[in-house]
Amino acid sequence: MLPTPTYTLGRRQRSLTPDQHRTLSAPLTVRQPWSPPDAEPITFTPDVLHSLRGGLTTYHGPGQLVLWPVTDLRSPHHPHFSVRAYASLLEDTTAFLLRSRFGIATFRDEDNPGVWVRSDDPSRGPDRKIAALGIHLRRHITTLGLALNITLPTKGSTEVNPWARFTPCGIPDRDVTSVAAEVGADPANVAVSENVKQELDPEAIARAWGQEFKRRLEAGG
Repeated sequence: MLPTPTYTLGRRQRSLTPDQHRTLSAPLTVRQPWSPPDAEPITFTPDVLHSLRGGLTTYHGPGQLVLWPVTDLRSPHHPHFSVRAYASLLEDTTAFLLRSRFGIATFRDEDNPGVWVRSDDPSRGPDRKIAALGIHLRRHITTLGLALNITLPTKGSTEVNPWARFTPCGIPDRDVTSVAAEVGADPANVAVSENVKQELDPEAIARAWGQEFKRRLEAGG
């Protein structure tokens, strides 16, 4: 079963206007990656929710891997982390996975959290976010975390591209991308090789990410 597409608002974000809410909650058409052209798409009515994280509006849905470790930053079982150091741990773990598994080079932006792909080719548009970051901390225990775009659409109309309905994270001069887009594996192309499909399998990516996260957590970053 596919997860329900969900738009989340930051804890300090103003409530949406009725028009903004209607735009986000309008029916969204989702296709399973690598499905045949005659396969019936699934239409969802996205949820629109407030969250405990900072920042502005973002999206979670099918084709995205949500990685939310619950971590005691003062645990005796690993070096202690500040919130900033923990955010860097999440970003660095993701950057390592993208580079080692897919050959995708990324960078961090101190002013805009997350994991970014730099645009060295003007035809590809501006720098683009491949993973969004949002952390909530209570009594040094973390919740929330990071969401990595794997196969979800990042181009197209508002009927199929969830990002076209709002300005992601409130940054108008940047774009959004996915692992599939960066490696040239179109989820609508049924001829994509089995090897590529296996590399893009969310469960396999989650296992690899978890192993690297554990290694870095125990090493102190």
